[in-house]
Amino acid sequence: MPQECSLKERIKKVLVMLENGEIDSSSAAASLTYYIEAKYIKMSGLQLIKKEAAQEKYLAT
Repeated sequence: MPQECSLKERIKKVLVMLENGEIDSSSAAASLTYYIEAKYIKMSGLQLIKKEAAQEKYLAT
């Protein structure tokens, strides 16, 4: 099972691939946008879950 890379590591990989000519600038931009959006959505989802859990705990008391 592959280990999940941090956002910083993914950005570094994309920039190295761009520098080495393995991908073009539009592919690099698309990859970076995808990684950043995915990270933001994941963070937002976790915050929403925490908020819902806090509300349920409050309502249970």
